[in-house]
Amino acid sequence: MGLIHILDENISNIIAAGEVVENYASLIKELYENSLDAKAKNILIEISDKLNYIKITDDGTGMQKDDIYLSVERHATSKISKKDDIFNLSSFGFRGEALASIAAVSKMNISSKTNDMKIGHMVTIYGGNIIADKSVAMKTGTVIEIRNLFYNTPARKKFLNKESTEIMNIKDIVLKLALSAVEVSTNLVIDGKSVIKTSGRGIDNTVYEVFGKGIFKNLKKFKYGYLGNSEIFRASKNYIFTYVNNRYTKSNLIERAVIDAYYMKLMKHKYPFAIIFYDINPSEVDVNVHPSKKIVKFSDEKIVYGQIKKEIEDFFRLDDRKDYTNETISETNKKEEVDKIDSFSYSPKGYIQSIFSVSENSKDIYDIIGQAFDTYVLVKKEDSIDFYDQHAMHERIKYEELKERYANQILGAKQLLIPEVIELDEITKDVIFSNIDIFNEFKFDIELISEKEIVVRQVPDFELRVSIKSVIEKMVESLKTSDSVVDIRENVIISIACRSSIMAGQKLDANQMQKLVSKLHEINKYNCPHGRPVIAKVSKEMLDKMHKRIL
Repeated sequence: MGLIHILDENISNIIAAGEVVENYASLIKELYENSLDAKAKNILIEISDKLNYIKITDDGTGMQKDDIYLSVERHATSKISKKDDIFNLSSFGFRGEALASIAAVSKMNISSKTNDMKIGHMVTIYGGNIIADKSVAMKTGTVIEIRNLFYNTPARKKFLNKESTEIMNIKDIVLKLALSAVEVSTNLVIDGKSVIKTSGRGIDNTVYEVFGKGIFKNLKKFKYGYLGNSEIFRASKNYIFTYVNNRYTKSNLIERAVIDAYYMKLMKHKYPFAIIFYDINPSEVDVNVHPSKKIVKFSDEKIVYGQIKKEIEDFFRLDDRKDYTNETISETNKKEEVDKIDSFSYSPKGYIQSIFSVSENSKDIYDIIGQAFDTYVLVKKEDSIDFYDQHAMHERIKYEELKERYANQILGAKQLLIPEVIELDEITKDVIFSNIDIFNEFKFDIELISEKEIVVRQVPDFELRVSIKSVIEKMVESLKTSDSVVDIRENVIISIACRSSIMAGQKLDANQMQKLVSKLHEINKYNCPHGRPVIAKVSKEMLDKMHKRIL
């Protein structure tokens, strides 16, 4: 007997399921898109029993009895009839493609009714096998119930994330899906509580409903969607939402076009908040690069990149001109505006006040030449001029101070005279309350006061130079990328240190520069917590060579 044989149908179905159904979020994505293809106007997603029960109800066209049976067969579809259709898709999914895969690894009920049917029909499938069917009273549309996903593939189930992470991923994908279907009312209900709900009343309403007022007011509309201003810049590319022909997808090409167009507006390690809707002839884009269709390729990438980048640049050029004013701002008003935005403390001369001290034992005096570009402190040495990055230098100082205070359990708390109310999206809220013990350790007192708002009543007794919201957002980004408990605490300390340090572009007086440099040498560590060097040297020999004084 030969070594090669044809796989059993059940085994091949399970393998196919692994390609399409990676986790709960991918399952919901597939079924949601099927509901869109069925022309649903209302989609309800209900999750309960620790993710062991998932129900999706839509008011789409529904299926007749025979079609329900066919929908759970592999390679059964209503969307493709000839080879060319594969490369010219305008629909989201094929009703049978996902259902067959999901049915193979779950216990499923499919109930459906078309408008011309007097009564609906339900089919029950366990592990890909139809075990029962019956007539049911229901409205026109389809109801899919899934119990015990991966019950018959325990090896796959153990690779799922913890429940809170899976729920966070579900919220994330539903948010993204809702933006792809702005004329559809979407409702995600978890354990009886509605956590994401849209009205289906157009793009503006949907953006407002999923992101909230805080984000919406900082977005501006342009040809391909929405562009965020500097108030909502983020620490990762995760907030560049890209849609091709209304399908949410990952496109490195579009992300690069957006970032490149924002280039002159972004600070280092910052990324824009943007929502991009790009329509293209379906024959010019390949959505079959990945089994779940979450990655796309374009036949002419230069054109796509160029169109998106140019539109953003043109928008900024006009928008900046529109916002320009010849009015001069008095020094007093300028000071008030900066204080209001950045929470910095300024002296009458416009210099920031000293917020750090040097050991009384420190006798070193450094030959401070001055400050270059309000960013670098220049120190003259015997045979060089050293350029100290003021933010990196202060960040290292604050990091060492905060780490010591945390380790010795002497980090104090500061009650806010006026508690700060902050509006959050669902993902950020989940990260905060999944890690609330970490926030408490660092003396934050945070309470959820509504579906999308928290109130901060207490913060660490550690001078913060930006808004509390900015500090919390930075901590959230750190928590998302941390792999261990040690990493979590280390990254939180780095986040707070970064947000309590002076920034590039801030003026310093001679005394402040002297104290900064002295304190850094007292610590005797010359990289910022992110690993960037604090000091760059320009030697006299280098200058002599540049000016051809020596060969």
